[in-house]
Amino acid sequence: MRVCWESAQFEAKYGWIASYMTQSNAHFRVIGRVAARWNRMIFYDGRLFHSSDITDPAKLNDPMGMGRLTVNGFFTCTRPAQ
Repeated sequence: MRVCWESAQFEAKYGWIASYMTQSNAHFRVIGRVAARWNRMIFYDGRLFHSSDITDPAKLNDPMGMGRLTVNGFFTCTRPAQ
């Protein structure tokens, strides 16, 4: 695994390695997961801390055209969530 200078600084400052968060730690608790599925759309409250649930980052380097495509959108709703 290649460790860049910024990752080493992050680890020294915060005490954990820079990576995709897949488990709870002393600072954050995993409260939910949505399994990957073809053509899936997920909506969530953007005020919640969120991240990708990527357990194998090496798979992100698939050949051109075979990777993961995401679209980020921001919507405003005038009605409160129920």
